[in-house]
Amino acid sequence: MVFDVIVHVCVTLHLLCCQGQLSQQPVTSAARDVIDSAVGMVETAKHLAASPQDPATHHSYSALSHKLSDNIKTLLTAIR
Repeated sequence: MVFDVIVHVCVTLHLLCCQGQLSQQPVTSAARDVIDSAVGMVETAKHLAASPQDPATHHSYSALSHKLSDNIKTLLTAIR
């Protein structure tokens, strides 16, 4: 009897934990995308500092800036 109650409580806690992880997944995924985009911008900024006249690097920096902005919007939407 006591063992059955303990098993039931453990299963319930496990299910709650899984549901919590699933509900947080959009936020954690969006946050990871923001970090990845920011790292990409920093790396591209380093290349831009080394060769400021390179049009491909300017284009890459601009694209990453737009991506970072979109990822921040996605994160804010997920938080709401």
